[in-house]
This record gives sequence, C-alpha cells and structure tokens, in this order.
Amino acid sequence: MLNKKIISFLVAVLLFTGNLAASESRTQSMGQTGIFLKDNSNVTLFPGSTMLYRNLVIAELREYYDENSFSAGIHLPMGNQAIVGLYLNRPLNLPVPVNASNLIFLRHATDLIFSFPVGDKALGFRFTGAYADADAESSPIDSLALSEQARYFELAGGVSSPFYDFSAFFGLPQVLSETRNDTYDWSGIGFGVAGRFFLGPEDGLQYVPAVILNNFTSIYDVNGVESDRTYLEFRMLGGVRYQINAENLVVAGLEVFGIRQDEGDTPDVISERTRITNMPAFYIGAETHALRWLFLRVGAVQRYQETESSYKLPNTSRVTDRRWASDFDFYFGAGVRFGAFQLDLDINDQFLFDGPDFISGSGSSGRFANRVSVSYEF
Repeated sequence: MLNKKIISFLVAVLLFTGNLAASESRTQSMGQTGIFLKDNSNVTLFPGSTMLYRNLVIAELREYYDENSFSAGIHLPMGNQAIVGLYLNRPLNLPVPVNASNLIFLRHATDLIFSFPVGDKALGFRFTGAYADADAESSPIDSLALSEQARYFELAGGVSSPFYDFSAFFGLPQVLSETRNDTYDWSGIGFGVAGRFFLGPEDGLQYVPAVILNNFTSIYDVNGVESDRTYLEFRMLGGVRYQINAENLVVAGLEVFGIRQDEGDTPDVISERTRITNMPAFYIGAETHALRWLFLRVGAVQRYQETESSYKLPNTSRVTDRRWASDFDFYFGAGVRFGAFQLDLDINDQFLFDGPDFISGSGSSGRFANRVSVSYEF
C-alpha cells in the first residue's frame, strides 16, 4: 500500500497530465517556447521533473542526415517509488576552444536520471558522462594531432512540482591533444542553476518567470603557456501560457535579458572577448488539436541582438567591434498520434515554396522536415 506522501504526489501528477506528450520538435515548432512549457523535453535541465513522465521512450532526430546528432531516451518506473531515466547521445554544449582538438569532439553525453517523490514534490539527480579518445600512428602534417583524449562528468540535482522546477549542476571537462610539436590541454570547472514558476491555473492563464545561469571557468594550456578562459550564459525570461480549452494552447515569452560571453586572457600576450546579448527577444507559439490524431503548431522568434568582439594587446587600449541586428525565425510543425506512438515534425518552411523537390528528395530546401521526434508511451 502506498504511503500518504506518494499518494499526494501521484494525485498532483494526475492533475497535470495534459502536457505530458512533448518533444524537442514540438517545442521548436512552437517558437522555441520549451522553457515556458511543463513537458518531458526539459527533464535533463530539471531532473526532478522526470517523475512526472512515466513509461516513455523517445527519439530525437535533430540534424538532417547527421546521425551523430540523434539521441534516444527511456523512462522506466520502479514501481511507484521512483523513475529511472536513461538518455543516449544527448548533445553537449561546452565552451571548448576552437583549436583544442581535431580528431575528437566533446559534443555528446550519456545521462542517467533518478527521480523519486518526497511529499507533493519530486527530487531528481542526473549523472552525465562523456568520453572519447583517438590515436594516429603517424601524421604527415606536424600540426595534426597524434593523440587526443576528452572526458566530461556532470552531477545535477533538482526539485520539481506541478508549480515550479529548480535545478543546479556541477561539471568537470577536459580535452587533451598532442601533436609532434605541440600539446593542448583544456580543463576547468562548470556550475549552473535554473528555475521557473508556473503561476496560475493549469487549465487557464499561467505566468511563467524563468532564470538560467551557466558558468565555466577553465585553463587552456598550450605548450606550457596558460590562458584563463571564462564562459558565461545568463537568461532572464518571462512567459504566458494560455490553455484556451482542451484543444488549443497559446504561449508567449519575453527574454528580458540574455547574454553569452566567452572570454580569454593570456597574460602578457592578449585578452579577447566575444559577447552576444539579447535585448530583448520575443517568442510566440500556438498548438491546436485539429483532429483526434493530429496536432498543428506554429511559432516565431524575434531577437534584437548585439554582438561584441574585442581584444587587447599589452600596453595598448582595447579594440572593440559592436554590431546590432534583428533576427526573425518562423516555425511550422505537426504532430501525428497513432495509439501510444506520437510523431512530431518541425516542418521546413521552405517546403511551402519548393514542395515538389521532396518527391525526389533533392535539394536542402525541398526536405519536408528539419527535425523529427518519435515517442512511445508504454
């Protein structure tokens, strides 16, 4: 017999089953509004929320003809006591210096997630690991690597409920590359926090404020010459989620301030910095359950963005280049449900103009979908 804590948590879950069917393709086609939606596309960011999505298998096909970008995950219940999640080949976005390696890349990881109920909330922990190495017996070009090794470990924890999600992570990356003449060693420490609230009724108007912070501090050693490198990402967002009725959902979001900054400092040599700032960015998305088996989705993103690049040499003033630009993206998608299977498509908008190309499959503008997700609830 379940204890009272587990019962209260499961009752809360049942009240929020309307948002369980989701994927990266769904949130992408709804204008990249995933941070404002409580769905399973956020479980690696908020590991505690894994408890809300039971008995699930999902595959994400992100890049056209690039299987290295594909990933898959599964949620397995351990009775009513916990959920274990396993995600394979999930993309990593680490600030690895451009020339730190040329044989291997630290871009994908394996995640093991464990989530369990505590009262009307759920705690979750995520263990992330990535490892790759390569050896070349000989190289005709001195600058090509003979040996490379890369690894990454991350521990994340979080707490979730139907009304909020919080998480924090701690990561340790390293990339080591050796050529005939040079040695490149990049390593450091990363940490981050994320949080969001769902204020208001699930079946009506909800306000969703959110904050995301990621920071990596590292040392890049090239032949004994060390550079201090710092990467910072900060996003402050606010959104509105409006469940008009059982068939129609509208989402709107504002990124009040967002910044991505990569800074490097080699003492007595050079100090350089690249900064991209969103001030602001707008996100909108809508979904309608057009038929019993068919979802239609549309979305758009408008960013007002400043890109700043600067460098400073010893005994000189800093040289800075700033550029302002407005960027607009339109998205259109569909979801098709067959029993327990669901297929989500982020449809290529160029297909609306160059549709006949898809018959032969020729031309990048003729492909039907940019991104595809397949999920199965067992």
